[in-house]
Amino acid sequence: MSARRSSDHAESIRTAINGHPKVEALIQLDTVSVAPGEVLVAAKIAFAETIRLSDLAAAINEVSAAIREAVPTASPIYLEPDVYTPTAPGTEAIVIRGAD
Repeated sequence: MSARRSSDHAESIRTAINGHPKVEALIQLDTVSVAPGEVLVAAKIAFAETIRLSDLAAAINEVSAAIREAVPTASPIYLEPDVYTPTAPGTEAIVIRGAD
């Protein structure tokens, strides 16, 4: 059986992740049905730059538990911590005045 993208539970998973107080932003979320009753979850999550490693590990475990509570078939769950960096504005938004 081949894996296929699953959006059935994506909103519940997104809500569980964004509901954690230490999560600053959900950068990317992918869900894939890998077997009947099994949904692989892969997410890139932004946490504060200043978060301590022990607090980060605890937050990741708490987010995993929240995902499993919201979607019991979520397994395996892979969470990648990151720091959110908004994309730079396009060059059309930058105006440089000449010295003429």
